[in-house]
Amino acid sequence: MKFCTLTDKLKKVSQKSGQSSALISQSIHVEAGTSYVLFDQVRAFQEEWEATCPPNIFFSTSFLELIEHDPPAGIKPFYALIRREDKIIAALSLQLKTIDLAESMNLDAGANQMTLAQKLSQKIKKAAVKVAKFNTLICGNVLLTGEYGFCFADKTMLYADQFQLVETVLDSIIIVLPDYGYKAGPILMKDYYKDKEFSINDNINSQFTEFAVQPNMIFQLKDEWKNFEDYKAVLKSKYRVRVKRAVKKLGEVEKRELNLEDIIEHNQRIYDLYRETANEADFNLFILPLHYFTNLKKYLKEKIKIVAYFLEGEMIGYYTILFNSEYMEAHYLGYDKSKNAARQIYLNMLFDLVKEGIDHQVGTIQFARTALEIKSSVGAVPYDMLCYLKHSKKSLNALAPRLLSFMVPDESWQPRSPFK
Repeated sequence: MKFCTLTDKLKKVSQKSGQSSALISQSIHVEAGTSYVLFDQVRAFQEEWEATCPPNIFFSTSFLELIEHDPPAGIKPFYALIRREDKIIAALSLQLKTIDLAESMNLDAGANQMTLAQKLSQKIKKAAVKVAKFNTLICGNVLLTGEYGFCFADKTMLYADQFQLVETVLDSIIIVLPDYGYKAGPILMKDYYKDKEFSINDNINSQFTEFAVQPNMIFQLKDEWKNFEDYKAVLKSKYRVRVKRAVKKLGEVEKRELNLEDIIEHNQRIYDLYRETANEADFNLFILPLHYFTNLKKYLKEKIKIVAYFLEGEMIGYYTILFNSEYMEAHYLGYDKSKNAARQIYLNMLFDLVKEGIDHQVGTIQFARTALEIKSSVGAVPYDMLCYLKHSKKSLNALAPRLLSFMVPDESWQPRSPFK
């Protein structure tokens, strides 16, 4: 199907849904025989999108529409389809994000434990971030940890060639965005696994600055594990004792899966617990909208599961699971900090997520980043990730390393090995 044949179809979709008119560009050429189309409603090109992308829930039209209709503040989703010789070869999932370092960075975290020199450094950072606010074009999804920026239909194409073509298209998009009322300076390619045989320094001529971010913590399940007792049987003695102690501390807490009506009823409490947990992070690019968890259930239905913990009728925590085609994603969670130490809510959640993975016989559980040490203590392993940053103005690329020193948290942690 040609791009130009979808214009009338898109108008009908917009009128039927009551949405405002969508952005849809003309075919934009970037090199001989290669062009792309830029749009901001994924359903406009649903057939082409689904034919190009893998069967992954985070590339699905349902999940992407959820973000379109109720995005976090400062985020505008875009998409692009790359065509070569009248054949669609790639899809890009993009977000225009206003990054305000003064809002994103929690520079007061751990202030009581800082040395005098560290406090002085924090004062300098606070002064610098007050003027650091910029629109950034992101290839990827800021709500997720992982490679959700682009996918190619041609699996034989070298990864370095894929990267080079994506960079060329992103450079073009930065130029054309003002024609549609948007603009951006920096370009960020987000979350790519470090184990690829690829380096922008060795393989291609790129203006990107490569930098490491916190790893994705991934738990590999064993085929022989049929229940949680099988998992506990392969733990070292002190870690088995830890499981028993955590379960005992949780005590009479009730665990209950929430249906849509439950989520709507407890929406404010769910959101408040999310904010309480999210505020502990040193760096937050965004804050989820109030009805995110309700919308997750509405859009994804059986693909999502929310389990809540209740103590004497009060919700004290919950976790969210997304079931993907090949793995289980431990999505956002929240818990009452005032009760966490006594009840070990967070640790019990990690154990319950392992139980969920075993019960559903998934191959892996993606725990995402943050809380690296405690996640490793239940068996998750760090997978190193890279991001790539540059400015559309080449003269400003020299500032990238300094900018990254503010944006990338420096968390020291001790990996644990719980298995025999």
